[in-house]
Amino acid sequence: GPSIVVNMEGPGTEDGVSVRITAPGGTATTSVAPRLARTTPGNWRFEMSSPQTVGSAIRNVFQSDEGFDDPTTGTVAMPASGVRNVTIRARREVAPFRQVVPACSGSITLSDSATWLRTGTPLTVNLATTGAGLFTGWSGTLSGSALSQSIVVGADVPEFTARFNSVAVPLTVSTIEPSVIGDDGGSVVAVVRGTGFTPASRVLVAGVQFPVTFVDGNTLRVTLSRAFMGAAGRVPVFVQNALTSLCSVSSNSVAFDVLPPGRNATVRLTEFYNEAFDYYFLTGRDADKRLLDGLAGWRRTGQEIRLQAVGNEQTVPLERHFFADVARGGARGSHFFTSLADEQRLLTGLNPTNAPARAKPVLEGIEGHAFPRQADGACAPPSIPVYRAFKAPPRFNDDGNHRFSTSLAIHRDMVERLGWADEGVRFCALP
Repeated sequence: GPSIVVNMEGPGTEDGVSVRITAPGGTATTSVAPRLARTTPGNWRFEMSSPQTVGSAIRNVFQSDEGFDDPTTGTVAMPASGVRNVTIRARREVAPFRQVVPACSGSITLSDSATWLRTGTPLTVNLATTGAGLFTGWSGTLSGSALSQSIVVGADVPEFTARFNSVAVPLTVSTIEPSVIGDDGGSVVAVVRGTGFTPASRVLVAGVQFPVTFVDGNTLRVTLSRAFMGAAGRVPVFVQNALTSLCSVSSNSVAFDVLPPGRNATVRLTEFYNEAFDYYFLTGRDADKRLLDGLAGWRRTGQEIRLQAVGNEQTVPLERHFFADVARGGARGSHFFTSLADEQRLLTGLNPTNAPARAKPVLEGIEGHAFPRQADGACAPPSIPVYRAFKAPPRFNDDGNHRFSTSLAIHRDMVERLGWADEGVRFCALP
């Protein structure tokens, strides 16, 4: 039917601008041009406020229009048939962002000092240094380490960040391990990983400096005291390097979780063995351990696997499943542990209602939180691999049992001497 096409033109305005639209006999609404108005006969009004801010650092500024019956009011009559085209022209302007990290190391000047710069404006960015630290390079819109660079302003806000450090590598922090601290002990040796560390680097936890051991430019060790942490919650950590006596640079921050008093950060999966059944069993539950310690035929092997008691974005849950009456003619069951999502889905699919049933897996809960394997199957330090061996057919018929171990020697003995199937590394544990 009859239509009015409201076109939008101008460098940097490809994503449109807000337009106040009033249909004949209607009330004003706000939409985005370019757009299409249809059918209703009479005079339509299309108005653009100017300047029109998009956030705090982008704005669109009206320049001109074309095709309106009355440019002053922005009105145009709907045709009886066919299409009428009108055009709003605007320009995008952006407010550049400048930052020197730390500020005492230099300053940034622009060849155009206006607060708002038009899309398409040629611009030269200059960095003046004070001699405090070494320039490690640009981030944001610029890259490399040239002190003076030229660009053309685009539709996005230009960001010019110059970074300094006491060595020619940016100071960054990527991780801290462990990422959870509880009441497991009086102090914890945490490993901070990142870039740009030096023997003089300081680690600040919740704003307080802790003793540091320098390992290399990417690794620091810091001794943390749970007693000092006080209240539970997220605790920020960052690294600081002195550039001069009055100028220091700080890294970005990472955080770890402090658990409430009385809660442990780790859980120990203790291995038990029953010689009569030739059966290995793991458990991190104190009630299980007390029960098995008092039962004839069960003994501790001395092997343990340490996991995190509380999960976070770096861990995966280790599920514990139980198959009842699944071995030795139904004389015993078998437990199975997995942190792999595909195995967890498979087990859930075998028993969707999780109701007790012969030879069907029943989910008994989460035993702890493990670390997933990397893409190459290895464990990221400081985590260690947990190997899985399976007493399986055809050599072992109706006698299934899995054994999990952090000891490669024990795992190889199960595979090479006893003939269990080698299922490799299945998850990663705390050292």
